[in-house]
Amino acid sequence: MNKFSPDIHWLTEYAAGNLPLSHSICVAAHLNFNSSSRAIVEKLDCVGSLFFSDESISDLSDSELSDSFKEKTLEKIFSSQLDSREKKHSTDTITQIDSSGVPSCLKKLIPNGFDKLKWKSFGKSLRISHLETGDSQREVALHRISPGAKIANHDHRGQEITVVLKASFSDEDGLYMPGDFIVKKSGEKHKPIVSKDSECICLTVSDGPIKLTGFFARFLNPFLRLKTSG
Repeated sequence: MNKFSPDIHWLTEYAAGNLPLSHSICVAAHLNFNSSSRAIVEKLDCVGSLFFSDESISDLSDSELSDSFKEKTLEKIFSSQLDSREKKHSTDTITQIDSSGVPSCLKKLIPNGFDKLKWKSFGKSLRISHLETGDSQREVALHRISPGAKIANHDHRGQEITVVLKASFSDEDGLYMPGDFIVKKSGEKHKPIVSKDSECICLTVSDGPIKLTGFFARFLNPFLRLKTSG
């Protein structure tokens, strides 16, 4: 499994339907590219459906449920019944990207392709388009960055999730390719550099605005806040 993938906790919460919509969109976008994560989600779905059909679960008291649930989960994961269901779904995990490069899970938000969205320019290299998801607590946006561009060093005032949709970029932690799922926590700094062969498009969900660091930060941060809110 790619190290730039949601961990098992993210995937479990996604399969259970417990994530906020904006976070679910990011995981779904990642699943469009990553067959290993799709297989895990399918396994979790199968486990869930088996438990719903298992009448013995309803007979457990709250105090007994935790240990018993763990034991039964391990049994179900390695059972032949689950293996057969996984084989049934193995042909349904083909990456779905349309001719404009939009993952199928984002078609309702981007029905006419990336070029038809409203983009705001931040200098010559960066354009941002905000997506309306109904999540008032988080900002959901697409970032479109020119080939070879270097984004100013910045940190985050809240958690930021990024999923690469097109091309690639790198920072201090590695190279990120289409489908990679990156989580930056509040206070983490990085300086993205886009690959030179193609523009990079990323889906991002953030709890708070970015904050530029370094010599020009005091001049550009007020400008970014104004442009983002406008």
